[in-house]
Parts: sequence; structure tokens; C-alpha cells
Amino acid sequence: MKTSFPAGTILFIFFWLVSFAIFAVLSLLVIGENTSLMIVFQQILLFLMPALLYAFYAYNDFWDDLGLKKAGKISDHSWFIFLYLLAVPLVGFLYNFSETLPLPASWVEASKQSSAFLQDYVSGLLSDGKVRSLMLALVVMAVVPAICEEIFFRGVILTNIVKRTGQIHLAVWLSAIFFSAIHFEILGFFSRILLGAVLGYSFVLTKSLWVPIIIHFLNNAILVLLYFSYLNGLTNFNPLAPESSAPIWLVITCVVVGVLVFHFLLKRYKKGRIQYAPTDVNPKNASHSSSE
Repeated sequence: MKTSFPAGTILFIFFWLVSFAIFAVLSLLVIGENTSLMIVFQQILLFLMPALLYAFYAYNDFWDDLGLKKAGKISDHSWFIFLYLLAVPLVGFLYNFSETLPLPASWVEASKQSSAFLQDYVSGLLSDGKVRSLMLALVVMAVVPAICEEIFFRGVILTNIVKRTGQIHLAVWLSAIFFSAIHFEILGFFSRILLGAVLGYSFVLTKSLWVPIIIHFLNNAILVLLYFSYLNGLTNFNPLAPESSAPIWLVITCVVVGVLVFHFLLKRYKKGRIQYAPTDVNPKNASHSSSE
């Protein structure tokens, strides 16, 4: 890292504030009520732009430290896509479980309004049944967020925590919590943390950001495709309906298999994991931290 932790943090916050200011100006002058443009500009200016600027100034090797230098082996993608699929039933279960918690009514209402806004947008976009509308929805809801958010949360946030502390598990879960919190959607908070953890481990273990980018894209694209099919009468399955969650026996089965697969992957990628060492801590602690 070219910067210390305090200097790097200030630099990152500065880049984000500049990007936010540009987004605010464009929202007034260009975007208006165009929801597609709003989502794309939000992703690019609030996630991608500050992340790339920070990486350019702070990273020793821009492409390698971001994880974009290597695409990852087919086996890398296959194993972590499998792990993601095993996590899907638990993601749905955690979302439904969150609805039973005694959360502040204002938080729940804000969460439902946020979900309703996106659902109304996607419904309006996909209900005409046109392929071009589906392609636009996939770009806006899957391609752009997958690239922008993964570079921001995994390429910068997670990478910085790992490089500063050498603690891989800490970095994965802290970045996953931040990833979930910044979406400001309380009902999906725990389920999004789980998804963020899967994305984080897929990155730190394979050293390729393309693996979580592909998984993130698939997660969003599958929902868009299923909802498109539902809205246009191709299927009766509504992926956004509460009753679409998996039965408890399937959730438990996937959790058990998922834990076994995750344990196998930790052993499979152990040699790659221990190459991480803290760059901003006392050298005496480096060897201990890097063995995490």
C-alpha cells in the first residue's frame, strides 16, 4: 500500500464525497425522473469512481490488488457458484426471519418502500415482454451493480482490511456487514451479509475479483429472468413473493452441505490464503496474522 491507514481513509472519503457531489449535480441537471439512469449513475459515481480513484493512488499494483488481473480458473468459478447456490435457501430464510423480529416500525416501512420502489421499476420495465426491455433490466440490475459494487466492497474495502490487518475472516465479514448496511434495507440485512460473505470468500480465496463479479451478476440476473417469466405468463413462480422461500428441510440440507463445501474450499485454497500479510501493522505480528 502506498498510503498509511489514516491517510488512506481520508483519501477514500474525499474521493467518495467528490463523487457524491457529482452525482447530486447530475441528478438535478441530467437524470431527472429516469430511474434507469439514476441507478446506473448511482452505481458508477458512488461505488465505481471513488473505488478506482483510491486504488489508482493507494495500490502498488492497480490491477493485481483489485483482483482484476486474472480471470480465475473454471474450477474457481464452479466451486463458488455451487457454494452460492447452497446459500440461496438460507438467504431467503433469513429474509423471512427478519420480518418476524421486533424491529422499529419506521425501519420496516422504509425497507418495504425501498423494495417496492425497485419492484415497481422492474415490473414497469419488464411487463411489456420485449427482449430489449429484459436486456436493459439485466444491464441496470445485474451487470452494472456486479462490477461497481464488487470493485468497491471487495476490491477496495475488503482488500484494505486484509492488507492492513492480515485477518482474512475479519475482512470478509466486516466488508459483508458494510455491504449490507449501505443498502439501507433492514429486512434484507442478515441475508445480504450472508451473500456478502460468500462473495468475500470467493475473492480472498481465489484472488480473482471476477469470481464474485460473476456470482453477483448471476444472483441479480436470475431474479430478473424469473420475474420476467412470471410477469409475462411464462411461469407461475413469483421469485419476489414471500411464499417462494424454500422449505425448512431444504434450508437445513443446504446449510449442512454448504458448511462441508466451505470447509473443503478453505483447505483447497490454503496456500493462496497465507500469502496475505499485513502491510500496516508491526512486522513482529505479521507472521502470526498472515496465518489466519
